[in-house]
Amino acid sequence: MKIFIPSLLAATLLFSCTNKSTTQKTNQDSIKDTIQTATNTVNDPLDMAGIEFGFCDTDGKKILLTSDSLPNPSEFSRAFAADNKLIPVHYVENKKSTEEDNGRENEFNFKNSKGYLFEVKENAVTSANSVVCMTPGFVSSRRIIPVKAPAIKELSAANKARIEKEKNRKIKDYRCLTLLGKDSAIYLFEFENVGLSALATLAYITPDKIACQDFAAEYNETSTWRVDDGGNFGVEYFEVIAVFVKNGKLEIVTDWPGAEGTNTEFLRENGNELKPLKGQSRYTAPE
Repeated sequence: MKIFIPSLLAATLLFSCTNKSTTQKTNQDSIKDTIQTATNTVNDPLDMAGIEFGFCDTDGKKILLTSDSLPNPSEFSRAFAADNKLIPVHYVENKKSTEEDNGRENEFNFKNSKGYLFEVKENAVTSANSVVCMTPGFVSSRRIIPVKAPAIKELSAANKARIEKEKNRKIKDYRCLTLLGKDSAIYLFEFENVGLSALATLAYITPDKIACQDFAAEYNETSTWRVDDGGNFGVEYFEVIAVFVKNGKLEIVTDWPGAEGTNTEFLRENGNELKPLKGQSRYTAPE
């Protein structure tokens, strides 16, 4: 997927793991290169080939997968509905863009966008997040865990102390993204800056371990992690949209919307890290 973005409107993104930061990018192609670099750090081609990301139309009945190339698109026959249930989808065609295409990959420009077109057989998917499509082989090789966000923000004093000690910083803001059982959950933290060093962390916390994906950046009052973020990570917008378990390892799909685009990642627990396996970006800036 080649996306043009004027340089003055370029989206910036940082993908980093456990105290390692990457350089901010200034266009969507560079963002994609960053994601691809992260993808190549984990050699699991069968898993990476079995999951793809895209977006839907306003009715949630049609999906476009935005991958540059899908050798066998008809293999993708499962997606998550708006209620987090797994539903069948049907491949239609490799859709071409129209002359009216404005480059935005969202529900409002759906009819003009290019991509691998699928139809939803029942229920509907949601335009609130990116759409996750999978092959039967991908689904059958793992357990699907429902995404259940708590009604209230909850973080025990013990876990607060653990994560602040782990990152050597005080928590500025946080959100519990999903509960995974009585004693386990996925959180997103934004920490107080240390000088110009800014840090946010996605953390899988259990009684005996913490696995993280770090988002490190240099503070800027206008654009720290993303263009026009006002120097705040925006923990209220970041979402976990799918959770799996394979061979005892947690896997999650995250959706990170910003002022100009949405970035989706598939991550797997790897020791004390949540390691990116695959990602995709969509340019969605308002007209």
